[in-house]
Amino acid sequence: MTKKTMLETVFPNANTNNGVTFTEENIDQDYKDGWRYIVWVGGNDDYYKNYKDAKRDYDEWEDKGYDGIYLEEINPHGEDIILEKKEIENGTIPK
Repeated sequence: MTKKTMLETVFPNANTNNGVTFTEENIDQDYKDGWRYIVWVGGNDDYYKNYKDAKRDYDEWEDKGYDGIYLEEINPHGEDIILEKKEIENGTIPK
């Protein structure tokens, strides 16, 4: 089994000749800009410079009942690491 990057996990159809293209250069630039963590919620991303803030927001989304949440660490060479995740369970948005 090949380890998937966060982009491959969240956007499995990216870079497959469908007009949606992501490059590793974007991730590297984010790292250069000081960003170290990303919290993904349903394909939407928020960037953080420290783990404490990223973890707080990840937990808040989970406490609100959302799923499809990922906390990812940005690495300088584009191989990001998923630190925590809550998979999509029922595909509904909490009220």
